[in-house]
Amino acid sequence: MPAAIRYPCGAGDDAKPPMPDRMLDLAVRLSAPFDFVPVAPYAAVADLRVGELTNCPDAGRSKVTPPEARFLLGRFFERR
Repeated sequence: MPAAIRYPCGAGDDAKPPMPDRMLDLAVRLSAPFDFVPVAPYAAVADLRVGELTNCPDAGRSKVTPPEARFLLGRFFERR
């Protein structure tokens, strides 16, 4: 999603991390029980770690840019 919370998006694509398939698999499994939870995996030497699971990034106080992204993110929280 072309959006940023608090920090601006980078100018280009970041380098591909080591073990991207394992990172994605871990993030999918850890986030499965939740409607919304960003997962922050990182590679530590030859091992995979998770820095945090964040239900509400920056306590919900940060500006989301562009403004249209607020509505896209809000759709994750619509009543079902």
